[in-house]
Amino acid sequence: MGTQHATLTRPEPLAGWGSAGRTPVPRLVQWMVTERCGLSCPHCLSSPPSAGSELDLVAAARLLDELAALGVPELLLTGGEPLDRPDLPALLRLIAERRLPWSLNTARAPDREVRAAIEAWPPLFVAVSIDGPEPLHDRFRGRAGCFAEATAAIRYFRGLGVDVAAGTTITRQNLPALGATHALVEGLGVDAWG
Repeated sequence: MGTQHATLTRPEPLAGWGSAGRTPVPRLVQWMVTERCGLSCPHCLSSPPSAGSELDLVAAARLLDELAALGVPELLLTGGEPLDRPDLPALLRLIAERRLPWSLNTARAPDREVRAAIEAWPPLFVAVSIDGPEPLHDRFRGRAGCFAEATAAIRYFRGLGVDVAAGTTITRQNLPALGATHALVEGLGVDAWG
């Protein structure tokens, strides 16, 4: 979930994309920066990390150069859990050096080292996973304390003046608590709920 939520249809063939009145540059590039994640969510599409699945910083710099040259208006970092990428501060510095606007999908608050990199070049938008009231959210995410981490993330990013959305994945497990989740999300002071 980035700031762009509309689904785009792609004409075939790609040549003529710009001449058909459509943007020649993607509005949003979503990058799965890692498959790493310490949670075990029932809906997760990420597989266990495999050797070489992450772009190293040299390859990442090349990708970021291309995105900057294209003028991509938003780069969404997702995963796995992007905050679990060990070299995330260095990656965020590369993004900042290129002045690329970026967004983040996360389930928790960043640590001190990552915060320094975030504060040097803050994201446009952050989506934080909130899948229900605390006990349900923690069971859903597979670890006690996840709800506290998610709400700390919301407070942190709101404190930076970043637009924050709560992101809820609805399954049979949390559907009965959707009304309570809505009330909870309203009380968190987020800008949107997706």
